[in-house]
Amino acid sequence: ARGKAEQGSRIGDALGDITNIIAGRAGTGLNKLSKPLGDCFAQQQQQQQQQEREVAQQRKDEESKTRREEAAPRQFAMSQESSFDAAFREDSKDVQKVSEYASEIHERLFEDEARLRPRPNYMESQPEVNSKMRGILLDWLVEVHQKNRLRPETLFLAQYLIDRYLSVRTILRKRCNERPP
Repeated sequence: ARGKAEQGSRIGDALGDITNIIAGRAGTGLNKLSKPLGDCFAQQQQQQQQQEREVAQQRKDEESKTRREEAAPRQFAMSQESSFDAAFREDSKDVQKVSEYASEIHERLFEDEARLRPRPNYMESQPEVNSKMRGILLDWLVEVHQKNRLRPETLFLAQYLIDRYLSVRTILRKRCNERPP
């Protein structure tokens, strides 16, 4: 019986270590801590949870701000994409039209067009060719276009190619009248 009592007191001693009672001071006013440890831990956990909520809210605000900033320039692209999808929806039956890639192809073409535009002031970099000469060339192209009854896209494409070429290369006047070999 005595062995069990000692064993019980050891268990009691072990459990006594996790309580708020300071060993050896039972009965005095100092046997309890001024603030229970459970309350301290609870208060720390509440503060930590509040900080985590604030950080999460800041991240959420930053993400929504970033999404709004990114969405503004894409609004036009998104409207184009939806119109492309609608335009190519009927082509899904024809395998050769690759309708699943049509919107991506058109998006890439629009990006290339914006990147490869002729400079707005490219005629200033042409020492021997002026805008009057360009006008004469375009008038001649219009006459050829009308005479051969070409599609309007052909004329616009020719004008675009001429402007891009003049934007990149410097043309000498003596080369304007030469015929290719």
